[in-house]
Amino acid sequence: MAQPSRPSTGDIDQIFTAIRIRLGALTGSRGAAGPPGPKPLIWKGTWTDDTDYELGDIVKLDTAGSSTLTYLCIDAHTSSGNPPVPGGNTQWHEISPGYLIIDGSRAMTGDLNMDSHEIDNILNAHVVGGVGDGVIDGVRVIHMAGDDDDGEARIDGLERTIFNDEPTKSVIENPSVVKFNPAVTADADTTPALGQLSYDTQERTLVTYVTADGCVSFDVSWHCVGGFPASIVVDSVTVGGGSGNYTYSWRLYAFGDEDTGTLVATSSDALPTFDISGPPVSNQLCSGWLYLDLHDADVDVDHAWSSLMDCNCV
Repeated sequence: MAQPSRPSTGDIDQIFTAIRIRLGALTGSRGAAGPPGPKPLIWKGTWTDDTDYELGDIVKLDTAGSSTLTYLCIDAHTSSGNPPVPGGNTQWHEISPGYLIIDGSRAMTGDLNMDSHEIDNILNAHVVGGVGDGVIDGVRVIHMAGDDDDGEARIDGLERTIFNDEPTKSVIENPSVVKFNPAVTADADTTPALGQLSYDTQERTLVTYVTADGCVSFDVSWHCVGGFPASIVVDSVTVGGGSGNYTYSWRLYAFGDEDTGTLVATSSDALPTFDISGPPVSNQLCSGWLYLDLHDADVDVDHAWSSLMDCNCV
C-alpha cells in the first residue's frame, strides 16, 4: 500500500496561514494591551532601613510611646533614614486601626457623631453661619484659662448675654471691674426695661430702671470752703415712669456704703443740700455713698445710688 506523501514546506505554510485566518475570523483582531492588574498588598513586617519598598507594601513601626503604628507605602522608594511618622508623609500613609488620619483639606459631607466622647487639644475653633447659625448648644461649663501673664481669657463681640429666669440662680461672681459704655445716654440710646442698669454719660452716673418705662438717676456736686468739702448739693434728679407723685428719701453715708459707712445725713427734699462741715465728718468726707429711695403713689420703686469717690477740692 502506498504511503501518503508528506506535505511540502510550502503546503505547511499555506495550512498555517489558513488556520490563522480562520481563527482571526472567530476571535477578532487583537487589540492593545490592557492595564496591569492591581498591585497586591504585601506585608513586610517591621520597617527597616536600606530596604526597597514598592507601592502597596505594609509595614509596622513602634513609636516612642510604645504603641505600634501601621503604614501603607504610597511612593516606591529605598529607605534611607526616613522612617514613616505618625500621620504619614509623602511616602507612607498611616492606616493604624482606630485612628482617623485626615488633614482636613476635604470638606465633611455629614455630621460627626462623637457618641459622648471628647475632642481634645483644639487650638482654634472657628464657627461660621448667618443669623440663627453658628450655634454651640447644650454647654454646661466653659472654663477659661488666662491671666495678665499669658493674655486675657475673654469672650468678645457679644451683643447680649441672657441668663435663666430662676430668681436665686443667675449670678455674676467676683468681677474686679464692670466697664460700661461711656457714650450711652439713658432713655435715648437704650429702651427702658424693669431692672435695667446702664451708665448715663450726661449725668455721669449709673441709671437704674425701676419701672418698665422709666429710670431714676441723679447728679451731685461738691461745694468747698478753704479747700475742704463743706456741702454736697444734689443738682438734678431724673425720674421716669409711674404717676409722678413721688416722695424722696435721701441717705448720705460717709467713708463707705450703707453696710460699711456712717450715716451722716438724711433728707426728704427733691434737691437737697447736705452740710458736711461739722461732726462727724469735720471737713474729712472725700468718699462715701448717697442713696435715693424713691416712692410714688402707685408703686414703691427701688433706690438709686452714687459713689462719692472724690471731693474735688483743690
